[in-house]
Amino acid sequence: MKILKILMFVFLTGMLLLAGSFFYTKQQIKRSLIEIGTAAAEKYDCTTREALVLQLQDNSISVKTMNSTIWAIGKLKITESIPAMEKLYDVADDVNHKYNKSRYEIEKALGYMKYGKTDLMSFENLEFKR
Repeated sequence: MKILKILMFVFLTGMLLLAGSFFYTKQQIKRSLIEIGTAAAEKYDCTTREALVLQLQDNSISVKTMNSTIWAIGKLKITESIPAMEKLYDVADDVNHKYNKSRYEIEKALGYMKYGKTDLMSFENLEFKR
């Protein structure tokens, strides 16, 4: 009987830790999206969603910034970015292209927006100040 109580305690503790880590991760993702979106909105002086689409088309940004932009667009499900994202995917097919390493992020983002791929932490209704 004592072993059963210990097992039950361990199970419940594990479930609480799992749920807590899920919500903590969701908050971290939300903070990252706000940071990426706010930086783009300030750079292009428009709404966050418009700025992310504009940044997607900016060939002067770093690969890291491009990947963050694509990731944010996918999480926010900004469907108006699909044509630009598909174009970038095709252009970046060349191994020597600057954004060739962004193709995986593009595939994931298009999967969420275009093909209904399941995303456990979608933020399509996230509100921004701009």
